[in-house]
Amino acid sequence: MQHDRRTLERIRTQYLNGTAGNADYWQSADDLAAYDATFAQRIGWKWNAVLNDLDRLEWKPPAGAPLIDIGCGSGIASRTVLRHYGSASFASVHLHDRSPLAMRYAAESITAGFAVHVTQTAEYNTETLPVMPSDAVVVLSHILTELTAVQAESVVRSIANAAAVLWVEPGTQTASNRLVAVRTMLQPQFGIVAPCTQQCECPMNNPVNARHWCHAFAAPPAEAFTESGWSQFADDFGIDLSRLAYSHCIFDKRAEYHTATAEYRILGTPNVTSADAVACVCNGATVSEIIAAKKRAPSLYKALKKGNTDTPRALNLHGRNVVE
Repeated sequence: MQHDRRTLERIRTQYLNGTAGNADYWQSADDLAAYDATFAQRIGWKWNAVLNDLDRLEWKPPAGAPLIDIGCGSGIASRTVLRHYGSASFASVHLHDRSPLAMRYAAESITAGFAVHVTQTAEYNTETLPVMPSDAVVVLSHILTELTAVQAESVVRSIANAAAVLWVEPGTQTASNRLVAVRTMLQPQFGIVAPCTQQCECPMNNPVNARHWCHAFAAPPAEAFTESGWSQFADDFGIDLSRLAYSHCIFDKRAEYHTATAEYRILGTPNVTSADAVACVCNGATVSEIIAAKKRAPSLYKALKKGNTDTPRALNLHGRNVVE
């Protein structure tokens, strides 16, 4: 895997300094190809983690729904969803992006790999998006950091009519908090499939939880550690390939997919010592810190030590301590 370092540095700088939302940053199809082969692949790995979690929950998209990608970029989110569920699961794919260049690249990359009809929006404006069809599955990926509050509210109004919404963002505290705000706005219209294990108001809205945020980590594929191009990419940009933090929220209007369990999700990275592991957990209603001692909760301690934090768990708690 080769990469154009100068192009990627220009694009990444705009993300990091917060100016990516100011204007269209794609200058050529080569820009998109360079991005799609590197940073977009890492986003695809996050989507794989989310979709695998939806498999655990036995979630399926509505049969024959149109798949609508808002802020499609190079099309990595749509392609990952199509690859996971099969192009026959969707009636068509509709792309929205402020960049005609990006939509064209995404459309070509999708039609090259999948037998599905693809359309591109002639004119896209995040403040004047049309109301989504009531049978649509909408995907949104890594766009909140490029939207103003007004634009984000416009997007929320547009997608509120859809059948289901799959939304993935970076695992930073800022992006996670903005996604929680989206969740709050959309919850009157939808049930929450994931990551929440209950249908309560998000406990992250409680000021006492201000130092926490809802995020998880995706496991990269083996190629991230076996292909030399990825190690060079990691060196060039100072990226830890083993850590793929993401935040997500999956919305669906079908009642059969609305979660209601007492399980806990692990948030972020546990602090593991030779004696115990301290982790932040959320059961959909409350956020708390738990202690999994090596002697009192050996299986959970071992799992947290290995970094297995992606699956919700039923916990037997005595105060903060887990007892198996």
